[in-house]
Amino acid sequence: MKPKPVLPEVDLPAAFRARLVRLHAWLRDRLAGDHELLLAIPSITGDSTSALERMRVERTGRPHLSSYWLSGPPMTGLTLPLPVGTALQLVEDGIDVLAATMSDQAVYTVALFADKKLKHAVLARPLLVDQWPRPRREHSAAAFALHGLTALLSDLPPGEMLPDRMETVYDETQRAVWLYWPVDAALGEVARWARRALNALAPGTGDSLVDTVARGLVPADWMLPLDNREVLVLAAGMAVVYLAENGVRVGLNRRSMAIDAGSTHHDMLGGIRDVPQDGKRHRAKPATLQAKVDENDQIERIELIAPGQKIQLTLRFTDYEAMHDTAVEALRRMRGPEGLRHWAALLRLFSVEGGRMGTYRWILDEHLLAMGYDERRRRDPEIRTNAARMVEFLAALELAIYTKGGELRERRRLLLETGRFERLDGSQWKLDGIEFQMNQRVYGGVRASTGELGHQWMPAPVELAQIDHVRFPHAHALGMLLAIRFRWRFDEHADHVAISGSKLLDLAGGKRNSRRDGRNWTALRKTLDQLVKIGQLQHYTWSEEATAWTLGGVCRIYTAQWLLDRAVRGVLPEEKPPDRDKPIIGAELKTWREKRGWSQRAAAKHLGVGQGAISKAENKPEEPLGHKLRAAFATASVSPSG
Repeated sequence: MKPKPVLPEVDLPAAFRARLVRLHAWLRDRLAGDHELLLAIPSITGDSTSALERMRVERTGRPHLSSYWLSGPPMTGLTLPLPVGTALQLVEDGIDVLAATMSDQAVYTVALFADKKLKHAVLARPLLVDQWPRPRREHSAAAFALHGLTALLSDLPPGEMLPDRMETVYDETQRAVWLYWPVDAALGEVARWARRALNALAPGTGDSLVDTVARGLVPADWMLPLDNREVLVLAAGMAVVYLAENGVRVGLNRRSMAIDAGSTHHDMLGGIRDVPQDGKRHRAKPATLQAKVDENDQIERIELIAPGQKIQLTLRFTDYEAMHDTAVEALRRMRGPEGLRHWAALLRLFSVEGGRMGTYRWILDEHLLAMGYDERRRRDPEIRTNAARMVEFLAALELAIYTKGGELRERRRLLLETGRFERLDGSQWKLDGIEFQMNQRVYGGVRASTGELGHQWMPAPVELAQIDHVRFPHAHALGMLLAIRFRWRFDEHADHVAISGSKLLDLAGGKRNSRRDGRNWTALRKTLDQLVKIGQLQHYTWSEEATAWTLGGVCRIYTAQWLLDRAVRGVLPEEKPPDRDKPIIGAELKTWREKRGWSQRAAAKHLGVGQGAISKAENKPEEPLGHKLRAAFATASVSPSG
C-alpha cells in the first residue's frame, strides 16, 4: 500500500519574501532616475482635516508626484525628508524582516480565526500571501520606507494595494487606519464570521466588533492573546483569512469525479494514439478468466478487445496496477472526443451517484444529465439512441492480460453487466438502464477490491463531462490525463506539472501540421482556458514569453486549490452516501412503498408528486422510474431508505 501523497507545507516566509522582492523591483524600475527625490512624510496630528493633507514630493524647482500619506506618526528617530534612493535601500535591506513579520502575523491570525480542520488548506491558499497587508509603518525602518514609497505613486503592480485606499475617521479625536482591506470581503460578513473566535479569546470583543460594523464604522487592529503572549492582529488580515477559509468551504460543496491515476491507464490514454490497429482477431477462448494477477507476475502485454473479437489495442507493458488511462486513449481512437465524453460521464456517475464503490445502476436519463444536456435534448430520440449505443459499446469492451510467455491470465469486460432495463417503444425494445460493475483494472486506484479508498486516485470536476466535445474536442482527454499527471507529481512533492509545448500538444491529441500550427495552438489555448473555467486548473503559465505556444516552450500547469485540498490536504467534503435502497424500477417503488405501509396516495404526498405517477410506475414493474419520480426521490424530505 503506497503512502498517501503529501505536499510540503507552504514556506510562508519565502512566499512573502518573493512578493516583497517583486514589489521592490517594480518600485526600483518605476522610480529609476528619481533616487534624489525627497519623500516629505508629514506627521499626522490634529483633526481629520490635517489627516487628509496632500503630501508633495519636489525636485528642485519642479513639482513631481503627490499622494495622501494616511498612517500614524512617523517612526521615531528617522530623519526626514527621506531620499527615494535611501528608502529603496532600506526596503531591500529589510525584506527578510518584513517577510518574517508578515508570515508570523498570517500564522497567528489563521490560528485565531480559521477552522482547525481547514487550517492547513487555509495556510496553503495563495490568496493568503497575495493579499496580506504589508506591516504597519511603525514596525521598522523598512516598513516605514515601503509605506512612503507606495504612497508616493498612484499605481502599483497587480495585487498590491495603495496604503491610502481606506481611511476612515470615527470622530474628530479617533482615527482608524484601514489599510488594504480586500475588496471581496464584505465587512459585515467578516465581523459575523470572527465573532465567536473573538469572544472566546476576550469575552465581548466579537460582539463589540459586530456592533461597530452595524454602526457603519470600521474595526481597528487588536492586541489579542495567543500562547501566553499578546500578538497584533490586523483587521484587514482577518478579512484575508476569511476569504481564504471561504474559498476552502466553497470547494467542499463542489462535486468531483474520481480518476484512477495508474500508469497503465495513462500509457493507454496518452501514448497509444500513434499505435496502429492490429487488425487481428482474438484467438483465445472468449470465456472470462478469473486467474489472479499479482505483483510477482510479469505482464507481457495487454489487449483491448472490441465487439466482434477484434483487437483494438496491444500494449507491451510492465505495470499491472490500473487501466483507466489505457481505456480512455483507446476510446479516443475508436470513438473520438464524443466517446471520451461518455466515459467521463460514466466516471462521474460511478463517483457521485455510485459513491466510488465500483458499482452503479446506470440510467440513460442520468447519463445524459451528467453530460449536461437540458431536458429538451435528453428527450431527443437521436441523442438517446446514440448515448445508449455508446454505453453498450463501452460495456462490450474487454481487457485481456498476458503474463510472461504469452499466457492469458485474465480477461474481463471493461464494464461488467449484471442486469439491464429495457422498454418497448413501438415494436422495438430500447435500452433504459444497466447494472454495472467497473473492472478493477480501470478502477482499483480509486477503490480497492477490499472496499478501502484506492492509493492512486485523483479528483476532477464533474463539469468535465459537460464540456461540449464538438467545440472543445481535446478537453476530455487533456482533462483526464492532466489529472493523472498531477497525481504523479504529488508523489514527487510538487503541486504543478511542467510539460513542453510539444508533449502538451500530443497529450491533448492535436495533429501536428505546419500549415495548421496556428489553429493547433489556438485550440490548445481554448482547451486550457476551458479547464480553468470549470475549476480543474488554477492557472497555467509559460516559462518564457518568447517560447510561449511553441513546441520548445515549457508550460507550467497548476491544479485548482479545491482539488489539492481533497487529494493531498485531507479536506474531504461531507458527502451523502449513495442510497442503495432507492427505487430504480416500478417493482422496487412498490416494495419501497409497501415497506412503509403507505398507500399510493400517501407515497405521492410524501414525494410531492401526483398519485397517477405512482400508479403508472408500478404498472410497469420492469421499467425505470420517470424523471419526475427520480427528481422527487433526490429532493424528498423523507429518506428513501428510512
